[in-house]
Amino acid sequence: MVMATDKTERRPPLKRGKACLNCRHLKIRCDGVHPICGPCIRIPKDDGKVGQRNHRI
Repeated sequence: MVMATDKTERRPPLKRGKACLNCRHLKIRCDGVHPICGPCIRIPKDDGKVGQRNHRI
């Protein structure tokens, strides 16, 4: 078993997949605020998926 030392500290895993569908489509940074994020308020999309955070298939 390997123990973590000063040189090899364990880092928390990266947070991924928090962007809403609109931000993913526009390829912009989503701030993850619920129910509607900041970019969706500023740049609304007319397809009714604003702020939805469903997983991609």
